[in-house]
Formats: sequence, structure tokens, C-alpha cells
Amino acid sequence: MDETTQVPLEDLRAHREWVARVARALVPGAAADDLEQSVWLRVLTSPPGHARGIKGWFATLLRRGARDEWRGEDRRRRREKRAATPEATRSTAD
Repeated sequence: MDETTQVPLEDLRAHREWVARVARALVPGAAADDLEQSVWLRVLTSPPGHARGIKGWFATLLRRGARDEWRGEDRRRRREKRAATPEATRSTAD
């Protein structure tokens, strides 16, 4: 395979279980499924041009996706904290 040909999809799919395991190791729960799906979407829209270092390529996509997930979650927490207001009514215990 020369440098200008894309890696066959079947060759990439051979790494499916590994991609799923790494996604689960990087992010919890359903976010791992979302991360894995985003990686496969990237594979379909912009596959690698060569077969060298395929696991490294997948690992980079997974780390970047996990980082984006962590950043998004952090932004969401900060936004919710800023938007939270103290209770308007007194507690019944008071």
C-alpha cells in the first residue's frame, strides 16, 4: 500500500474491540459509547492514509475526544454553579 491510498475499512474495524476498551478506560459510562462513536465517525469521514501506527492514530483520536469530554463536563459544572441560586424560601426546620 502506498502513501496515497486509504486503509481499507475492514483493516480499521479489526481494532474495534481495542478502541472500545480504551474509550471505556478514558471516560465513564455512556460517554465511552459516545467517544467510540465519534472516533468511528472520524474514521468514515477522514480515514488515515496509511496503515503504519493505526493504534497510535486511534489512541490520539480517543485522547482528544476524552479531553474534549472532560473540558465540556467542567464547563457544564461551572455554568451550573454560576446559575444556581440560593433557596428562596426558608426551610421548614427553621
